Amino acid sequence: MRPHSRGSLPAEYSIRVSCELEREYDIFAVATQSSLLFCGVACSIQQENGALLITASGFPTLKAAKEYFYELQRQIASIMVDKGIGVVLPTLLEEPTLADFSFVAGWTPCTMHGWPEEQIKPLLISNLGACVYPEHEFVAIAELMRIVPRFGSPISLLSDGLAAGPAKAVSRRVPLDAVLLLAVTSYVCARRSTQAVWSFLLTVMTLEMLVTDTVSNVATKVAIKTLIEHSEATFDAPQTGVDVLLIKNCFNQASKASRSVVLRSLIRDYCAPGVAKQPREDLFLSVDDCNKKVKAVYDARSTYVHQGRVPANKTMKYTFSEVNYIASEALGHILKMKIDEDNVALGSE
Repeated sequence: MRPHSRGSLPAEYSIRVSCELEREYDIFAVATQSSLLFCGVACSIQQENGALLITASGFPTLKAAKEYFYELQRQIASIMVDKGIGVVLPTLLEEPTLADFSFVAGWTPCTMHGWPEEQIKPLLISNLGACVYPEHEFVAIAELMRIVPRFGSPISLLSDGLAAGPAKAVSRRVPLDAVLLLAVTSYVCARRSTQAVWSFLLTVMTLEMLVTDTVSNVATKVAIKTLIEHSEATFDAPQTGVDVLLIKNCFNQASKASRSVVLRSLIRDYCAPGVAKQPREDLFLSVDDCNKKVKAVYDARSTYVHQGRVPANKTMKYTFSEVNYIASEALGHILKMKIDEDNVALGSE
């Protein structure tokens, strides 16, 4: 807690905007303080407390300071989209609140800041988020330290892993499958992300990436062809008022197996007890249990993709944490099995 405002006339207002960095991002090459003009007002940008701090002063009224913040907010949002800068914009501009304590008369931090030697009950602002405050009144700042973790991996993880590998290189005829390599990278990104929903969606997308059999069987395709021909013969005339093209499109969709069905088959074949060579019995009790849980994973995925969120009135059979864990663990297991399949195939030649 320390004095922050000027505490003397003329009357004017300042804003302070602390933009947290997304945990996967950092901003480099920032000078101690960068000054610029925005909308005719001098403002400064600097790194402070693990965030990007933007300050501006000299607004004649509270209304003018708020309007400047709204314009600043809009411009930064546009830059984020255009340049891909990962910062978190505060949504509200907070005003100071009256403290429930007073600084004692003659307290050194106050006198050194230029405040009078008297007992002062200050207004309080936070160093987090965005705030507006009157420079001409006694305003103190409550400083909270932020500790932001960053993911890092020692190079020994790679070097030790390579050292533990086979003593002699195997004669390989083809490189590792490109889709498999992409899936490995996606899995690592999803697993290390701090954005839970994004991580979950990327995990399911990566599982879908590994699906290869998406075509319906021959009997189903013959039936689809028959139904389309029947629809054309029965309804393909203006006077029927039937949208035959829509019907044909719907039938044609059935020529491909449902994504949820083929995804269920993929996870079952690699993870389900009684089916997989190395089942994940800690995840699935049986084939039926595997089918139910994978359906729940895909239902959650569909809800987020099509609605953007899980509505408050929607009942989920499994919690988000459960479906996220199931999907991530199943994907990691499948990737390991697929990488090992290459070794097994070579060893059997």
